[in-house]
Amino acid sequence: MQSSELGLHLDYMNSNIADYWIATFGHVVKYIKERNVISLAETVITSDSLQLSVSDNLDDAIYNVPVTIRRLLPSTWASVFHEEHTS
Repeated sequence: MQSSELGLHLDYMNSNIADYWIATFGHVVKYIKERNVISLAETVITSDSLQLSVSDNLDDAIYNVPVTIRRLLPSTWASVFHEEHTS
């Protein structure tokens, strides 16, 4: 691949940064490994809140890349506020 073609691809990614996660190979591998072993438990569910407990058996000093979690929310919720916690 010529550098000019690579430059076009990088320009495209940079101009669409909100649509793509761009990371080092190491971060991507850490994300995948953590995503594959993560355990989720819903610890509190009320009419307007939801708390999750996230755990895995990996060393947090190494595997510290935030993992995306998707969950359907009750249709009665007008909006969502997300709070990030690390442990």
